[in-house]
Amino acid sequence: MPRAAKEPIASKKKAKDPNAPKKPCGAYMWFCKEMREAVKADNPGASVTDIGRRLGELWKEANEEEKRKFHKLADEDKERYNRENARYTMRAKAQ
Repeated sequence: MPRAAKEPIASKKKAKDPNAPKKPCGAYMWFCKEMREAVKADNPGASVTDIGRRLGELWKEANEEEKRKFHKLADEDKERYNRENARYTMRAKAQ
């Protein structure tokens, strides 16, 4: 007996609005953005997993003074997101 063709499962996810503001990055992500190229240069044959592992080790080794810069960047990015999101929601309500 042939199997019946399965109907595609309807997506339960709401489609993302391409005009919505981009979410803010955390301090660790700002750290990774800055350090990734240096880690790749120090470890030319390393895989993506190895680079990520090394970045995590460097983040753990960093003291609060070193991390403060990245926390400041994260705070600024969060403020940017809040401003853009407020503007976006006001436009959405107006429509």
